[in-house]
Amino acid sequence: MKISHDKYVDIIEAYTIDLWSMREIAATLHVSHATIYKILVKEGIDTSRRKLYVSCTVCGQPIERTKKRVRKQRNHFCNRECYEAYLGAGARDGCGSRQAQKIGRSVVLQWFALQPEHVVHHENHKQFDNRPVNLRVFANQGDHIRYHHNQRHEHFNPITSPRLESWERFNHLPVNILWDGRNL
Repeated sequence: MKISHDKYVDIIEAYTIDLWSMREIAATLHVSHATIYKILVKEGIDTSRRKLYVSCTVCGQPIERTKKRVRKQRNHFCNRECYEAYLGAGARDGCGSRQAQKIGRSVVLQWFALQPEHVVHHENHKQFDNRPVNLRVFANQGDHIRYHHNQRHEHFNPITSPRLESWERFNHLPVNILWDGRNL
């Protein structure tokens, strides 16, 4: 199979800019990863397992990370203190016990007959915000997870956002919201 000049450019951009692995590129183009390797070497691109420099999410200090780690994580931290500062800055109202979930279920029970397998979801992710407008009911945990998958694109790392096409298979999965507090 002859690879066109446009495909050469796409391969180089996918490997160097989008940080796709050689196997991902090969699977997309339906060729072997050895073919992709030969193209990259021919174009003079370093294919060693070198590390990239990224900046710390909190302090901006440059740190070394592998390509795989840059692809998989959207935030990078230079030390434990930066990580804890990040967690503290965006802290959510959490609950060690399931008391907040029980309160949310009791609020929904006023308008909807909940079954044990139903899952109550807090739209703004604050467990203590039990206003009906903030609550949704899903038939089971699978529907709840699919709902989160469908919203996943908002949280993608901008470096890997071209890989969004691979996640679009989740967008067609039906999500059954049994009860929505916004409709009261």
